[in-house]
Amino acid sequence: MWKMLEDKFQKKSLTNRLYQKQRLYTLLMYENMSVRDHLDNFNQIILIICILSSHK
Repeated sequence: MWKMLEDKFQKKSLTNRLYQKQRLYTLLMYENMSVRDHLDNFNQIILIICILSSHK
């Protein structure tokens, strides 16, 4: 999974990092969404931000 995400978001530009942070700041849990799905989305965004930040 880590390798898949790294390949998908390998371009570690400032624009990409800012976009992912914007996704995090605007993340909402919708009424028909399960807590599990919401946390999966949250964790995915956090993981991507970590990947992008670790290889500046």
